[in-house]
Amino acid sequence: GASPLLDRLAPLLVAPTATKAVRLSGAVLLGNLAAAVGLNHLPAEVPQSGDVPLQALSCGLELLGACASPLDESDGVYRCLVALGTLLVARGADLCQIAKDLDINDRIHSIMTGARGGGATEQKLLQVGIDVTSVIAKSTGVQI
Repeated sequence: GASPLLDRLAPLLVAPTATKAVRLSGAVLLGNLAAAVGLNHLPAEVPQSGDVPLQALSCGLELLGACASPLDESDGVYRCLVALGTLLVARGADLCQIAKDLDINDRIHSIMTGARGGGATEQKLLQVGIDVTSVIAKSTGVQI
């Protein structure tokens, strides 16, 4: 893959032995990577190709899928969604279309359904879910 770090990270996040703390750390790392992609500040040793954002998107989706109960891991899920949103804004329509093809909206909608009617934490998840799905809708020309 484009990034050896992401190659090694994804399996760790979805391993049966992965803890909430491991997944939260992965979400923080994805957030930092997404910010670097958005600012075009990837380290020189990372290939400046489109592969890193795609790999990060894939890793983020795996991370969301690995959280058995999103509300139980709301901090990690929130940070992961923010990271995915940052990536999608930075890379635009092409990455948004790929995300859509990978059923990101279904994943986000199930998190949002679980968060409805909750407290402040759930409201944060709902809001970031709305934000990310609207980025995808705007970029791919489809209304939600």
